[in-house]
Amino acid sequence: MNFRISILVLAAACVQAASAQMFTEVTEYGWGRGMNLSRPACADPDQDGLLDLIVGEDRGHLMHFRQASAGSTVFQLLTSEFSGIDVEYNSAPSFTDLEGDGLLDLVVGNAYGKLRRYEQDAARSMNFIPAAGFEGVDVGDNSMPCFTDLDHDGLLDMLVGETNGNINRYEQDAPGQAGFTLVQDTLSGIDVGLRAAPCVADIDGDGLLDLLCGENSGKIIHYEQKITGSDEFELIASDVGRVTGLATRTNPCIVDFQGDGLLDLVIGEDAGNLHHCVQTGQLANTFSLVTNNLIGSYDMCKYSAPAVCDLDKNGRLDLFVGNQDKLLTRLEQEDSKSERFAWITDKLHPVIQWKLNYISPCFVDLDKDGWLDLIVGVGTGVLLHYEQDPSNPASFVKVSDNFNGINVGGGGDSSPAFTDLDGDGLLDLVVGCEEGDLHHYEQDAPGSETFSLRSDSLAGIDIGGWSSPSFTDLDGNGLVDMVVGRAGTMYHYEQTAVHSSDFSLVSDNFSGIGIVSVAKPVFADINRDGREDFLFGSEHGGIRYFRRNRETAIMEHPHPVAPRFDLFPNYPNPFNPVTSIRFSVAEPCRVELKVFDVRGREVAELVNGKAAVGEHIVRFDASSLPSGIFLYRIRAGDFTAVGKMAVMK
Repeated sequence: MNFRISILVLAAACVQAASAQMFTEVTEYGWGRGMNLSRPACADPDQDGLLDLIVGEDRGHLMHFRQASAGSTVFQLLTSEFSGIDVEYNSAPSFTDLEGDGLLDLVVGNAYGKLRRYEQDAARSMNFIPAAGFEGVDVGDNSMPCFTDLDHDGLLDMLVGETNGNINRYEQDAPGQAGFTLVQDTLSGIDVGLRAAPCVADIDGDGLLDLLCGENSGKIIHYEQKITGSDEFELIASDVGRVTGLATRTNPCIVDFQGDGLLDLVIGEDAGNLHHCVQTGQLANTFSLVTNNLIGSYDMCKYSAPAVCDLDKNGRLDLFVGNQDKLLTRLEQEDSKSERFAWITDKLHPVIQWKLNYISPCFVDLDKDGWLDLIVGVGTGVLLHYEQDPSNPASFVKVSDNFNGINVGGGGDSSPAFTDLDGDGLLDLVVGCEEGDLHHYEQDAPGSETFSLRSDSLAGIDIGGWSSPSFTDLDGNGLVDMVVGRAGTMYHYEQTAVHSSDFSLVSDNFSGIGIVSVAKPVFADINRDGREDFLFGSEHGGIRYFRRNRETAIMEHPHPVAPRFDLFPNYPNPFNPVTSIRFSVAEPCRVELKVFDVRGREVAELVNGKAAVGEHIVRFDASSLPSGIFLYRIRAGDFTAVGKMAVMK
């Protein structure tokens, strides 16, 4: 195996800042943590007349949204970790009452093909606790359950979709029991190809159950029972209403939000959006699309990267969000001081044909002509250059698909940011990259569109992976502050002197803002109060927004952090094919880091040698391995630890 390895060592006496609370997070209006691989389920556990929308996602938690009012199609986020449930990866929830005791059961599938059961701890409670059941169920990969009674025998049938595209049918062992036995591993011979996600209801009221099944390419396939009580189904439509657009890995849920007899079809999908469709008529077999964003979030797919400007100079800020899937979405403030933005388009007009993924936009006026230049980082490490069209400020024309010949390396993405570090009137361009260092370029002349390389590693900074810089002056002292996003944290640096290109570390956890994935930060005064607010996107989509508080100074009290032995979760996880494993050592010692399959067989040796004090990062390329669960183990001196990771191809 050819494993590509890169190691970062941070100083043992790394400086950590204890700062005054500078920012307050805003979670209304669509801001907040994004989600991928959304899988919706709907119920009213507390019987308050307001439906609760519980949405599974790729990290294994459950997002909880609640109807704003009875009959409403407006939902508000209550928590990103419903009942503290964590099934590790790819949570797929389904509600039922297994025991007929009036307490709802929540059964959640996961990436490993298993099911976990949770039960209400009391009537009308919103708290669900782990309960026994389903320990023997294993469908291989990506279990997606739903419940019904196919044959009307009083025993619940559990249909579990899986990665291979078939639907497994289990039947309850006895009424009121949590035990189920496999009856068929391929219900009615159905095979949708990949990632079957079943949902059952009687859509047209004819007494025959309808089976709607999501699948990998984005369709919702419609089957119907051949006769009442049968486990045989026939194909009705290969794509119900063709409502899903560009969505993939679709996951349907049937509900009636308004209680008007017209069924609502909610479709989760890979990018995390919830598509809302409504039955075209009473007892109809077709649905029409209402919205592609039921919950109104700024969740534009994975690896969201925000940029802010006033594109058309109308006094309302525009929020642009790049993502993994080649799109650049534009939203605009509802008014000049609003923290609420309205969707405008998911592509600039005329359409910019992105040829590459991992879009990281940045706006600047390079030639000082009053029209914005759009510099776009992409996944191969190059920068694209577009310029605003004066005849139509909402559109851009391409200038170059290789801005200044810059290439910071592929495998991740390039993240550009502009400032003037040395106050000479020449713009400095700093580009983050997948390797973790910062490439520094400077404008050749005022108003020029050409830049020259100054350093491959600004101030010698290398944070180990996925660096994404943003600039501001937090405390108004004339020294530029640079916040650099990375997987798992954000680093805060400050210029060592006015007009210097040298920076010193202030904090390895900027403002105490916790993150779990790659962060793409940007500063902008959203509410126009004269203080720059803080926004960032992440691998899981969404845009988190932190309003700057009134205090303008940053109070910091550096203190050394003692080095320690530790093994951190790999990132990303699940992954395909590359992930990073981070560990730290408290004293110089021999370190062994190996990867094993679930049977304990060694599949890779990543480190075997002496390591210095500090933090290290190792990149692991699993291109030659199949999908599955793998363990990684570190031995450093007397310290031993094991982590778990998932390869998903």
